[in-house]
Amino acid sequence: MSHQQQQFAIELACKLIDDTHGKPCGLVLRWMASKGLQTLTEIVRGTGLPESKIKAVLLVMMQHNFASAYLLQSQDEKNARPPCSLYQPHVGRVVQIMR
Repeated sequence: MSHQQQQFAIELACKLIDDTHGKPCGLVLRWMASKGLQTLTEIVRGTGLPESKIKAVLLVMMQHNFASAYLLQSQDEKNARPPCSLYQPHVGRVVQIMR
């Protein structure tokens, strides 16, 4: 898929999500699609939405298989950081399911 086709797919997916699940879902999908894997904090900073709203949006997106969550754990026990979740959008699934 060319870059231009990807951009059209992202725009279509965001419009479909806006219409069915509301503007916050479309905003989060657009941000995640442009940035790739993101932590909750990065999504909050990028969208400007409250954390509680982002959590609700991510829950809806994961329930509909529009996004996935991955647990990132530190492999270095000496400098171990607390685990965090990374979220990834699935634009192709949104277009396929919602069309």
